Amino acid sequence: MRFHDDPGLQPERTVLAWNRTTVSMAVCSAILLRWTNFYGVFTLLPVVLLSAMAIVILFTQRVRYERQAVGLVDNKLPPNIIGVVSLTATLLIFGVVGIVFVFID
Repeated sequence: MRFHDDPGLQPERTVLAWNRTTVSMAVCSAILLRWTNFYGVFTLLPVVLLSAMAIVILFTQRVRYERQAVGLVDNKLPPNIIGVVSLTATLLIFGVVGIVFVFID
């Protein structure tokens, strides 16, 4: 892997942002487990969805970092369209499920 000389350490900041996202998803999954007594097994869908997405983000961190470091050296940084779209879709589904749970009451 080639190293970059970005004084702002842009790849490191991006990795930290994705780590915060992973932790947030894990916390939301844990909080949803408390709803299991009230809503039953239907809460397991968003728990599994958020946990799976957090695990995928965690295991793809190295690839994203290396892609950004090489992109900085080559002066070509392609956007992470798949990551952003999949995260957006996951959070939209999570939001819809949360709204449905609120209106079920």
